[in-house]
Amino acid sequence: MDTTTWMIIGAVIIIGAAAGLYYYRKRSLTKMFEEVYQNSHQIPKQNKNSFLLLMFRESLTKPKDKNKKPGDNLKNQKFVQIQMIQMNKVLKDTSKVTDKSTKRALAVLTQYQAWEKKLIEARKAAEK
Repeated sequence: MDTTTWMIIGAVIIIGAAAGLYYYRKRSLTKMFEEVYQNSHQIPKQNKNSFLLLMFRESLTKPKDKNKKPGDNLKNQKFVQIQMIQMNKVLKDTSKVTDKSTKRALAVLTQYQAWEKKLIEARKAAEK
């Protein structure tokens, strides 16, 4: 086989891997959004976006202690209250955010809100 054949095979493998990664990421993100949507009905509407942002940020940050799991801090009521106040401030003015995990959580929250809007519109269209 010559060099051109190897380059074509390599390109096909890279494109296939990229498509597979995109599909896997989209599927796992949709699965997470469905779980969040089911659990978000328990949250009061005035705190919904703040709590969702907190959940996304906690899921994106890695705990410093290896024995802890992401989200273990959410069991502490005082931690949640303080973080909810902070997340509310972040949502009011997103331009002051410097933390990478919070910026990524804001991006995921925006994606979730768009996904939720599409879901609600699809359900309304299905009812008609």
